Amino acid sequence: MNISYDEIKADSKVLAEAAMSSSSTVPSFFLPLSYLKYHFSVYIVFAALTFFLPDMSGDSLIGLGVLGFGLLNWLFIFGFASGYVSLFAMVSNPEVKGLKLTKVISSKLKAYGIVWFCLLVVLGLASITTGLSI
Repeated sequence: MNISYDEIKADSKVLAEAAMSSSSTVPSFFLPLSYLKYHFSVYIVFAALTFFLPDMSGDSLIGLGVLGFGLLNWLFIFGFASGYVSLFAMVSNPEVKGLKLTKVISSKLKAYGIVWFCLLVVLGLASITTGLSI
């Protein structure tokens, strides 16, 4: 779906007005986790399996470093997703859902989420069957 800058500008004004006039409560800090729970669960399962497999070469500190980097990466992803989740939770009226900008953003987020989930599964399976680590 293509969108022009003029459409983005017009839709952004409607989004801003809807957010300013919204009477809904501010969403919880952990609301994005409900959207990322399957992704995070798959990551934790494969990271734990990779860490405890006997084929792990090297020191256990390497595994902890990889796990720590992955968790910091998840913190960044959680922060990125929280902006969109909060925006869509605050402005949930039908007028905003019909905007072209919100349709484009939500469709891209869904597509990226599906691709990311599949990539996590494939890389997780590769990490427990080969020497690679997620």
